[in-house]
Amino acid sequence: MDEATRKRLADFVKPLHQDLDGVSRSADVARVSTIARRLHSPLSVVEDRRFDLLLQFQNLESWLGRLGNISRAALMIGPPVAEQDLVWVLKALRRLDEPGSAEEKALATAIRIDRGGIRGLVEAFGSARRLGATIMEIARDESEGDVDLPSWIEGDAARWLRQRSEARRVLCRALMRETEGADLDQSDQGR
Repeated sequence: MDEATRKRLADFVKPLHQDLDGVSRSADVARVSTIARRLHSPLSVVEDRRFDLLLQFQNLESWLGRLGNISRAALMIGPPVAEQDLVWVLKALRRLDEPGSAEEKALATAIRIDRGGIRGLVEAFGSARRLGATIMEIARDESEGDVDLPSWIEGDAARWLRQRSEARRVLCRALMRETEGADLDQSDQGR
């Protein structure tokens, strides 16, 4: 995708990544996209265009699926992006739980890697109350077990996800020890 089209695409999707509370998710999209690009290199011009679109429209499946929005997006972004590219993107976004194509696998894996580490844990802590959980319940759940790796996550991606998952478990265990006071040196108790 040429730079002019890439800029039109970025300008178009940027407001769509704005939450109702005014917080932009553009940094999240950029971070996940960086990971996905490390996992997959498109082999053709069409694949490159569709991969760019898939990365930019991540988390926008419900918006893209609304009547008329595919046509609107294609008109606003302009050539070489066509409606058929955006239909492909919508279908790909709907398959991220069980990705089939290399592009889908790269994005689905990047999302898991991004959410699988300490930053993702902090987000889980931040939404704990809204979800009816406590930080300690989340820490307890996260400190046990191993990362669930689907068969389509392989190689470096599996290693990265395991590394981030282990860092998350270590932090949760430290938080639990601190909360229980187990982190304090026993020799200081009598003073």
